[in-house]
Amino acid sequence: MIKLPKLTRVQIFSHPIYQTNIDWSINTGFNFVIGANGLGKTTFLNCIHYGISGNSGIYEQFKKLLRQRNIKNEIRIVVTFLVEDAEIQIERKIPDSSTNLLITQNNSIIQYSDPIIVDEQISQLVGIDNISDLDFLLGNFLIRQEEAKNVLWSSSVQSRVLRILFQSSEFRKEYNSLRDIYGQCHTDHNQKRYHASKLKNDIDNITKEAEQLQKLLEEKGVSSEEHTLIDDLNKEQARYDKITGFIEEIQDEVLHLNDQYEIILNEMEEVEKHRLELENKIGNSENKIYSEVYQLSPVNTMAYDELTRLGHCVYCDTTVDQKTIEAILKKSQHNCFFCGSDLPDQVIESELSLHEEELDKYKIIESKRRHLELQDKRIRDEKNKLIEELRGFKRELSDSENKLEKYKFQLEFLPQELKEINRNLAAAELRKEVLEKQWHLAKDEQLELERKRDEAEQELIKLEEENKLALEKIVDDLGSEIQKISKFMGLNVSLTTEKVPHETEKRIDVHIFVPMVHDILRNSPEQLSKSQSILLDYAFRMALINYYLKDKPEINNAMFLLETSEGSFDAAYVKWLAEALKEFSTNNVSFIVVVNLSNKEFLKSLFKKVEHFERSSRTLNVFMHGILQEAHIKGRADYAEIWKELFGTESVF
Repeated sequence: MIKLPKLTRVQIFSHPIYQTNIDWSINTGFNFVIGANGLGKTTFLNCIHYGISGNSGIYEQFKKLLRQRNIKNEIRIVVTFLVEDAEIQIERKIPDSSTNLLITQNNSIIQYSDPIIVDEQISQLVGIDNISDLDFLLGNFLIRQEEAKNVLWSSSVQSRVLRILFQSSEFRKEYNSLRDIYGQCHTDHNQKRYHASKLKNDIDNITKEAEQLQKLLEEKGVSSEEHTLIDDLNKEQARYDKITGFIEEIQDEVLHLNDQYEIILNEMEEVEKHRLELENKIGNSENKIYSEVYQLSPVNTMAYDELTRLGHCVYCDTTVDQKTIEAILKKSQHNCFFCGSDLPDQVIESELSLHEEELDKYKIIESKRRHLELQDKRIRDEKNKLIEELRGFKRELSDSENKLEKYKFQLEFLPQELKEINRNLAAAELRKEVLEKQWHLAKDEQLELERKRDEAEQELIKLEEENKLALEKIVDDLGSEIQKISKFMGLNVSLTTEKVPHETEKRIDVHIFVPMVHDILRNSPEQLSKSQSILLDYAFRMALINYYLKDKPEINNAMFLLETSEGSFDAAYVKWLAEALKEFSTNNVSFIVVVNLSNKEFLKSLFKKVEHFERSSRTLNVFMHGILQEAHIKGRADYAEIWKELFGTESVF
């Protein structure tokens, strides 16, 4: 069974909630934390909780408080408690979360500072599986804050508290081992089932692949495809030959045009040569005529020049066209057709005649040259057109060559493709055979894991049945304990058990305690008044601790921290509750009651059990440490009056 800790001392340094440090030694039996709202009573409980287990939620809460108030100092919490004959001192800091553990046992001191080792050592000393169980027990059972969850009606909290408190370490180890085996087998079984299912899917896929390959093999094996390829090849070959013929014809025609073009170029060269000779002769003849004309009188020379060059008669001021000028030059008498004026007649007739013959020849040659130029242009146009056609046919020829190569390659590759399909088909059949063997092996392993899982499940059920019998024994003993405590509270309570589904493993039933008040089963706290439900929760917690202490007569260490507040329960129950708490305080436990000073009657009832000279040493006055607010200062007179009545002094602040 677990070894519950017993608080002996709490030290709190540099906490922003308190204006002074706290160093308080805790006695066996009654201890009181007295103050007012907002002075840090609940914070004191949280410091104890964090100091023992290092609760991460409380750590973050304190760390956030330092950050919000921009405080650089670190909080230091030191908690000292007993676990049987070992004294344990734990120091934890915020925000650096450093930890220091001192264990004093058999006159020897052992120190640890590694947080993981510290938690392991505490777990080992307390006798739990891990520190989280102790943290759960503190937060949900041993420290009962004002707004805590009611354990008596919470199946998950109650079942875990019972397991931690009363199950032996051997039982927990065996149970956890079986649960791990069951969980591992269950996980492995699911993995094997998934693996087998995947193998089955792979086998189905390979079967489909083999069927497709077989179908493809049958299609490729038929000769019709080969005949089709040969027909396409022959057709494309014919097209290729036809295009080749067209290209040869065009190339011959282009060569013929090139020959014609060469002939025309030669003729044009001869004509050009002859034309240049005539131009030279004509030029010489004109120069000679002009020289003789200019030997005449200036007037006649000017008249001739005006007529021949400008087509204008200087005598009659008439414009003469070219035809008239030529007619005048051919006439024997040189006079103007319009005015009859004499023109120069000293030009030698022989030179004029020669000049006219050369001009006629020049005109004929020029006409021939123009004709040859037209032929040259026509031939070039035809040649360009043929060249463009030739390019188109060459493109078609290239396309035809590609198709021919493709058909030839397909015809050549067709037998190889059939061989490749056969190889793939054989490989698929082999893979299918291997996968089927793996699938059968996976199914066998799945069945074996299923068998092991069922065996572990049966063992778990057997252990649960043993645990059920143990709980049934506990319910009888615990029933008498809660009945005894509830009588002090003015309630007639007994306990019964009820099956509820486990939160994580629905196959296992967990039995929890359900109260019967005045012989009526109360399945929820709403079936009772608020005072009754709170008092029953107190009674159940104290009854569990009493039952736990019965099995440890030699060293009955334990702790219980109870926070009450004014208005939590009706005034009629105050006296009864005080009697129950006084009876509980006779145990060898560190029992801390956190109460508001304004709850005067409740405190007076509790203090009747405490000697007057012990009251101050058993009380932590939070007024002396907390930061006073205006409301506290205004109520100082009332607080001082109550304090004097309880302690015999007015120095409450």
